[in-house]
Amino acid sequence: MTLKTSGLSIEPYAVLGIHAGVLSEIPLNGQLFLQPGVFFSLKGSGYYVDGYDTTILPGFLEFPVNLLYKIDLKPFKVLMFGGPYFAFGVSGYYSSVTESKDIIYGSGSDCDMRPFDFGLNLGSGFEFHRFQLTGQYGFGLKNLAPMTTPKSEMKSRLFEVSLAYLFGKS
Repeated sequence: MTLKTSGLSIEPYAVLGIHAGVLSEIPLNGQLFLQPGVFFSLKGSGYYVDGYDTTILPGFLEFPVNLLYKIDLKPFKVLMFGGPYFAFGVSGYYSSVTESKDIIYGSGSDCDMRPFDFGLNLGSGFEFHRFQLTGQYGFGLKNLAPMTTPKSEMKSRLFEVSLAYLFGKS
């Protein structure tokens, strides 16, 4: 997550989280599919602030709607996809040297993060028989900082790796 506070950017480092859910492939035309889904995703970052380690790990219920293109190279397929996602904060925690607490979602001064996020996904991968291995980049467009001022900004930026099993595929 990118973070700016009081006009200063704080450099994040990656924090590992989970990304699990279900998706569907709706055929549109030959190699083109609509791929809606629902996932639980932990989207977090760590920061070194004044020499101390701070971690924020929000949990979102995420709804991606990707356009998927498959190139059949027998015996596998190359996948390229992209589209919007919409997400709602449902859990998570914040921890530092001095405190550890659950994230409070909202827009007031006593809140840690706004609950609604949206952005764009772009990814690629491979399909072999009933398995897909993909990597994607999620680019959050919504400022998640609870108090929107010209000097505060928090946006999600993440790389996800997914392994999927396709049920009902012939």
